[in-house]
Amino acid sequence: MSIKSFLCFFSLLFFTSVIYTQSISGNENVCQYNCENYTLENVSGGLFVWNVENAKLDVNTGKTVNICWRKPGTHTIQVIDLSNTSNTPILRLEVTVYADLFTDITFPVIESCPRMDSLSNGIDQEFPPLECAVACENSESVYLADGQENSVFEWQISGATPQEDEGNVITVLWGEAGFGTIQLTETNIGGCQDSIEYCIEILEQPTADITTNRSFSNPCIGQIIYLFGEGEDAVNYEWYVNDIFLSDEQNIEFEIPNGDGQEIALITISECMCRDTAFYSITPMNDEGPVISCVGTTCLGSEETYYAENICGEYNWSVSSEGSIIEGGSMSDNYVTVIWNNGPIGEITLSVNNCNDLICNNTMSVQIPIIEPTLIIEGPDETCKS
Repeated sequence: MSIKSFLCFFSLLFFTSVIYTQSISGNENVCQYNCENYTLENVSGGLFVWNVENAKLDVNTGKTVNICWRKPGTHTIQVIDLSNTSNTPILRLEVTVYADLFTDITFPVIESCPRMDSLSNGIDQEFPPLECAVACENSESVYLADGQENSVFEWQISGATPQEDEGNVITVLWGEAGFGTIQLTETNIGGCQDSIEYCIEILEQPTADITTNRSFSNPCIGQIIYLFGEGEDAVNYEWYVNDIFLSDEQNIEFEIPNGDGQEIALITISECMCRDTAFYSITPMNDEGPVISCVGTTCLGSEETYYAENICGEYNWSVSSEGSIIEGGSMSDNYVTVIWNNGPIGEITLSVNNCNDLICNNTMSVQIPIIEPTLIIEGPDETCKS
């Protein structure tokens, strides 16, 4: 190889290496509205002219520029070297711009239950008080991250214990009534971050209690039991028997259908959908109880007669203080006549012995609704014949 050929080959090799070492350095994955510095590496001479679309350059010449990215997507930085000594007239760098984050949390829906935090405390402030989301004490709540696809989510909770964290969904168990916080930080695949935090007012749950006018722990088959729901701050009631919905009334009547055990549950619900549950267990006898007939609503001051349908050797009648026995009611009588003097509810009880059929020996009771007549008819006692 001649010296001239060698020099030509060496020069080509040298300039090729320069071509591959000249470059634009800077962050290739950026966040929308962020500003980044970009620098030309292994260049000399110049004038260098920069150009990029959908972004703002602080200057468009020089070896280093600052670019503020405005629009999500993939954008190309181009640099033209106007000097005569440049071996790379145009340098390019592709930059991916990730959309701005608007991280938020989707809360369980609790209608018409806004709560204000305790910072206001009735004192005039320069700024309005914060509005807190709500949760119920000793209850689980599920929260959903509202963010970009493929983002990484990190939760921070105070006042509750995380039960299950699936990244974009978290289940927490709130503790005692008071205040807590829930914070969510989102990091997208471009490394952009955003976070949001909410205060949480942890509301007291209502109380739940089941009361009765007598013990019904071992009633007879066919016995009607009367249960009363009580609950501080409760606005709605739900009754279940062996996990089957029975009623949404505050008080219920329930007839024992058979000799199987009955597990009665009362759920009290507050205005903000907080709940509490009370239980009442019943173990019935295996036999049917005595039957009292002619039971129904009566009027204050009315006389009513009630009968035992079973044929027995002994009847034990009793009437609550709202009424008085005026006929029957002895141990040999299968009926009782009562005048109802007071309301709104009276009660008749019956137990029997020495019956023709096998009868549960527990006491059977029925409640009698007593209403006061309020309808007044006015008009002349006598009218003319037409």
